[in-house]
Amino acid sequence: MVDVVFLARLGARNRVTAPVEVRWRFRLEAGRVYTVRTGRLFDREFHARLMKNGQFTVPSEVVAVEKLKRKNLLNVTLETEP
Repeated sequence: MVDVVFLARLGARNRVTAPVEVRWRFRLEAGRVYTVRTGRLFDREFHARLMKNGQFTVPSEVVAVEKLKRKNLLNVTLETEP
């Protein structure tokens, strides 16, 4: 497993966009489900499907527990296979 770490802002509808460079370098595929760790205070782990535009949705439970708001900066870690 390879961990891909990047910073991203929480957008509308609790969505986060993976940067294009990250998607190209690690060959992230749309439609695949990735294990994601994100959060400000504590790491929360969940599974997310990457959409064609490079976005995935953070579950509402994670948003509620972490008290996240739109435009908050998150440290995101995606687990990928080498």
